[in-house]
Amino acid sequence: MLNRYGRWLNPTGTYHKAPWSLEPPTRKGYARSLLLLKSEDILSLYYKTGSTLMKDFIINKIYMLMLIRNRQGLWPTNYTSTRVKKNTGIVSGFIDTRHNDGISLFMLDTYKVFYKKKT
Repeated sequence: MLNRYGRWLNPTGTYHKAPWSLEPPTRKGYARSLLLLKSEDILSLYYKTGSTLMKDFIINKIYMLMLIRNRQGLWPTNYTSTRVKKNTGIVSGFIDTRHNDGISLFMLDTYKVFYKKKT
C-alpha cells in the first residue's frame, strides 16, 4: 500500500521513495529504510496512553525487523549509496552501525515498556 507520504508498506518493511543518490538510480525506485523501522514516537505514545493500536504497530515493527535480520543478528542495508561507494567502495549489504545501534535501543526500550513490572 502506498501512503500519502510516498512510503510503500508491505510485510517486510516500510519502503520510501529513494533519492537519486542510491543505486540503481530510477525515477520509480523505493528503498527500505532501517530508520523507518524503529519507531520511538509510537513507543512513546503507547507508554503514555496504553493504546492497543500503538501496541499493534510496535509489534508489527518488531516482526518486520526480525524478518530482515541476518544470521549474526544484525540488520544490513539493502541499497548502495553512491557517495559511500565512491568514497569507500562499500556497496549494499553492509552493516550501518548507526542504524543497528538505533534499532537495538528501540528493541530494548520496547522490552522495558512491555515487560516493566507493575507495582
